[in-house]
Amino acid sequence: VHEFIPRLVNVLLVFFGFFSVFKIVYKQTDAFWGILLPLFFFTSPVVAFYSISFLPDSAAFGLALMGFFCFNNFFKSQKYKWLYMFMFLSLMAGLLKATSAMIFAAILMIFILEKTRVVSFRTDKKIFNGGIKDYLLFAVTLTGIAAWYFWAAQYNQTHDSSHISESSIFPIWVMNADEMLDVIKEVYEIIWYQLLSPHSTFLFLFLFIALIFLKG
Repeated sequence: VHEFIPRLVNVLLVFFGFFSVFKIVYKQTDAFWGILLPLFFFTSPVVAFYSISFLPDSAAFGLALMGFFCFNNFFKSQKYKWLYMFMFLSLMAGLLKATSAMIFAAILMIFILEKTRVVSFRTDKKIFNGGIKDYLLFAVTLTGIAAWYFWAAQYNQTHDSSHISESSIFPIWVMNADEMLDVIKEVYEIIWYQLLSPHSTFLFLFLFIALIFLKG
C-alpha cells in the first residue's frame, strides 16, 4: 500500500470530524459560526501535523467527533439509528486511541446519572428510553474497548514490546513532586504553544464568550 493511502484516510477522517462539528454548530447558530470554528482549529499545528501522519491519533479524533454528531442527532430525534452509529464510531475511536473514548465516557456518565435519577437532563422526557437495549449498547461498546486493551497489555507483557498498542498508564499519584511539575510544564507548553498559538487561544476564548452572549 502506498503511503499516500493511510495519510489520505487520516485526513479524510479529520475532515469529516470537523464537518460534523460544523453541522452541530450550524444547527445551533448559523453558517458563519459553523464554518469559523472548524477552520479555526484547522490552524492548530498539532492538528496539521497529526492529520497527515500515520499515527492513529487524528483518525481516532475524527471518529470521536463524528460519533458526537450522531449522539447529538439522537438526543434531538430519539431515533436509535443515531445511537447505534454513535456506539460504533465510539468503539472504533476507542480501539484506535484510548483517550478518544472520552466523549463516550462522558455520555456513559450521563446515562448512569439519568438511570440512577441523580440528574434529569431533559424536562420533557428522558434521553435514553430503550430499556435493556440501552444497557446492552453501552456494555458491548465498553467491553469491546476494555477487551482490546487487556489483550494488548497481555501481548506486550508476553513479548516485552509495545508494538500492538501502548497500553501502559502513568498515574499522577505514583509520581514525586518534580515529576508532577514536569508533566504540568509539558501539558502547559503543548496547550499554550502547540495546540494553538497564544493569540489564537485568546481569540477563541473571546469568540466563545461572545457566542454565549449572542445566544443569550
